[in-house]
Amino acid sequence: MQKQTRIYDPIHGFIEITPLMKQLIDTEEFQRLRDLKQLGATSFVFPSANHTRFEHSIGVSHLAGKMIESIRKNNPELKITDRQIELTRISGLLHDIGHGPYSHLYDDHIKDTKEKDHEERGCKLIRNMVKKYNLPIKKGEITEIISMINPTDTKTKKKTKIWKYQIVANKVNQLDVDKMDYIQRDCFYLGMKCSGEYSRLMKDVCVITVGNTKQIAWSIKLQYDIFHLFSTRYRLHKTVYNHPKVKAYEYIIIEILQNLKKNMGGNDISRTTDSIIYCEMVKNLRRKLYTRQHPKFIGEFLFTNPQTLKKKEKITNTLIEMNEKTPNLMYQELEIGFAGSKSENPLKNINYYNDDSDRFGFKIKPELQSFIIPINFSEKLIRIYCLNRNKEHVDEVYKNYSQISKIYNS
Repeated sequence: MQKQTRIYDPIHGFIEITPLMKQLIDTEEFQRLRDLKQLGATSFVFPSANHTRFEHSIGVSHLAGKMIESIRKNNPELKITDRQIELTRISGLLHDIGHGPYSHLYDDHIKDTKEKDHEERGCKLIRNMVKKYNLPIKKGEITEIISMINPTDTKTKKKTKIWKYQIVANKVNQLDVDKMDYIQRDCFYLGMKCSGEYSRLMKDVCVITVGNTKQIAWSIKLQYDIFHLFSTRYRLHKTVYNHPKVKAYEYIIIEILQNLKKNMGGNDISRTTDSIIYCEMVKNLRRKLYTRQHPKFIGEFLFTNPQTLKKKEKITNTLIEMNEKTPNLMYQELEIGFAGSKSENPLKNINYYNDDSDRFGFKIKPELQSFIIPINFSEKLIRIYCLNRNKEHVDEVYKNYSQISKIYNS
């Protein structure tokens, strides 16, 4: 038996790495993740948030192994092999390998319309890595790893609804080890209290039959642990990931990356790292970052109920008219909730089982679980910024903001 490497992680303690995983880690493609910050521009506002996708990926691999080991124990009939566990861990290890500089910012604002997103770029890269380094991974195993990273529905196989494709990237309800790691890790480096370390979610997970597929489910006793996970995720999106100044810094970074993409010719900017924004090619734009010359946040409007949502369209139309007369006025629309920026309630798609039954699966309407769990699961925001920090321009945008406030409060 080959000796395994141990890596110490501040979140999970000692993590054992198999020889094959070590081969993957010791590649330039994986080492590149050391220079991709997990939280992108957030570190400009929260200086301690400097952790990277390198350690996050190792953490996801660890949790993926823990989860499938629990499933093997709780579902011996599945006959899960050691190799299947290793492949699952590898999928967790490589799930972020396709990210570009500043990760989601690149996919949302920089990549061309014909360019694939980071999951698909990563899957292509994995195939190339196996060939390039002559790794002992069979063709069918590569397909399995890729399917766990980016499960997709097809006419013949609905992979998103098969249990083994719900561990790393759960497309059914978003409750997966990727989120379990980054929620704990982000809270740790931000100095925030995390509402749980999710060990029970790892231990009491099992596979049940839902319709005609076998899917992942959790004990009904864990419904509050699951709610707290999504509420912590909401809190991170609300107070950190979408912090007004973080979003303001992103405007400068987007401008820098767009400038670099335009002037780097045929070079693939998606394979560069976060440090590219400090290169000499963009020293004038870089100075804006150093001197905090980002757009100035003026104020925001929150829409959470039918009454306020009716006003949103009117406010948006008014802002469009204002922007034509006041070019320095910039507004941004956001949606934040339990599902991050997605318009869905993940809690309604969680599969539960009762410990006293034969693991018969069922779902619970979120509003019927507890009065603590809210009926609303997302909110919409409109934020107003001033592009030029000159006092005259800021005062002008503040006047427009006051006019919008009258509509909002009417």
